[in-house]
Amino acid sequence: LENDGGDFNIKEDLLQDDPDWEDEHFPCNENLPAHANHTYGVMGCAITSYAMVLNYYGGDCTPVDALKIMELQLAILIDNSIILLGKIRGIRFLRQYFRSDVSAKIAIKGAIIESKPSVIRPVSPNGGYHFVVGYGYRDNGTNVNIYIRDPESDYAYTTLDQYYNAGFHPDKYVVVS
Repeated sequence: LENDGGDFNIKEDLLQDDPDWEDEHFPCNENLPAHANHTYGVMGCAITSYAMVLNYYGGDCTPVDALKIMELQLAILIDNSIILLGKIRGIRFLRQYFRSDVSAKIAIKGAIIESKPSVIRPVSPNGGYHFVVGYGYRDNGTNVNIYIRDPESDYAYTTLDQYYNAGFHPDKYVVVS
């Protein structure tokens, strides 16, 4: 991988639709009412992205484990998407918003320079959300390209630009430090 920064050890093989947990249902409680009957395979991109980051910080967990060890300070967002807030064993989450793909890339590049992976939430053309992990970048002077790990095996995207080219637009990201 040629890049100017990052290249964190974020596992490529951690997928939301792994046969070991894809059919398992999210726990249903007062924190997750919108996720009743949803499985990790269908709605697990956020928690799988966070599991990737937890593993980067020394954990060894699946998406199911990650949801169990979170302090479950969850904010339920429109369209059944999750942004996880709180602390996991001293790890801090800082939610950020951006207005354009350029500001998104600059902000995520800054986090990568500080050795902090980011969980990124692009919005699809139909208004749905997806979550990926930004772990590296390439800056050629005119464009910053963010390298990602995608928890969804149906997508073969490796860069944030591929999502933008498919009609997604930037929405939010969480710097995990």
